[in-house]
Amino acid sequence: MIDLHPHNWQRAFDLACEGLAEQGGPSRDAAGTCLYRGPNGRKCAIGWLIPDGEEPDGLELLPLGDLIPSESFRFADALQTAHDRRANVTAKDIRVALRAVANAYGLNPAAADLIRRWGP
Repeated sequence: MIDLHPHNWQRAFDLACEGLAEQGGPSRDAAGTCLYRGPNGRKCAIGWLIPDGEEPDGLELLPLGDLIPSESFRFADALQTAHDRRANVTAKDIRVALRAVANAYGLNPAAADLIRRWGP
């Protein structure tokens, strides 16, 4: 289970945004399915919160609720939805969506502005 609790949501948000900014695009397979850990080292926002080497067996088959504490489900789902369930979007679209998540949870949204490119 990912160590994701309200006291560390800011760090989780920042870590996910930093990772997404570094990779510059979504984590998807050839069919377009979102993946926690995808090809070429890409990860979804939640994938960035799973320490390397600590991935549970069958990770890609696990629903979000099996990876995080129930108290953080809505936050994690919002973080995931901000990018994974959106197709054909720009870096600006992702920044706006992530800033909305930060604002909804009382977090500093600055890390979202690190995302400058977004594509396949």
